[in-house]
Amino acid sequence: MKTMFKRLALAVLLAVSVPVSAQNVQGKISALEEALGAFSGQGMYLLYISIGATADGYVKETYDKETASTLLRSYSAISKQFITRLQGLVDKKYLSANDVQFVKEMITTYELLAGEAAAYVEYLESDDESHLDTYNENRNAAWAKIETLLDLK
Repeated sequence: MKTMFKRLALAVLLAVSVPVSAQNVQGKISALEEALGAFSGQGMYLLYISIGATADGYVKETYDKETASTLLRSYSAISKQFITRLQGLVDKKYLSANDVQFVKEMITTYELLAGEAAAYVEYLESDDESHLDTYNENRNAAWAKIETLLDLK
């Protein structure tokens, strides 16, 4: 019992003596914002690659129509989840003005990725090649944004 009291007293002493500064909190927030940007950037890049690989896989007959459609629908759904979460950060005003603009650009990119995947699904379902034009337009626009946002140029 005596040992437990000493541990508790030491824990309280440490908790009281460790200063919590605004600078420390701001540093943690900045680190979280950087991590969010990195994860979101990785998500954009991997979705872009995955959508293209699925379309290529269908053309090369690695995937049948049903498998390709299922994968593309899931990529579109993932993009929409990112959009919802990122928009929530903007709406709740959790971000600085600079970060808001960056996040809005990421949202636009995820919208293009969702549109890219959806257009290819439309092509698979209809065999109407006009959907391939929409797919390619969204794909090219998404890549241009990804290149800029991730500084890949």
